[in-house]
Amino acid sequence: MGPACLVRRRGLRGHGAAPPLGARYLLGYHVAVDAATLIRTARRRAGLSQRDLAARAGTSHPTLCAYEAGRKVPRADTLARILRAAGFAVDVELRPRADASLDARRAKGEELVAVLELAAAFPARHAPDITFPRFDRAA
Repeated sequence: MGPACLVRRRGLRGHGAAPPLGARYLLGYHVAVDAATLIRTARRRAGLSQRDLAARAGTSHPTLCAYEAGRKVPRADTLARILRAAGFAVDVELRPRADASLDARRAKGEELVAVLELAAAFPARHAPDITFPRFDRAA
């Protein structure tokens, strides 16, 4: 998952969650949401119509609609521009990855090798005919 994004309006952090549809961002510090939800929530909290927000952000109305519907995913700079136009600020938090240490990466590599060895144990191609024992019919 990418860097955490905080959405702020008048110094308050917004909170909300939705199932991820496209790009995923972190709202607050831990609740994952998608770009469509961020844009829709910011627009509604600002009391703007889609046309008004599109005009303020310098984006076309159909493009903003596609972002809100999750049919298109905006780039990070585009998302920030749209949120700024709605009166919100986006802060990005840079934090180390969970597997930043050499030991953690080595453990992941060993796990991958074990999974690939297990997968190699299964036949890649199946016989064209299935053999099974024949059972006589009971009369």
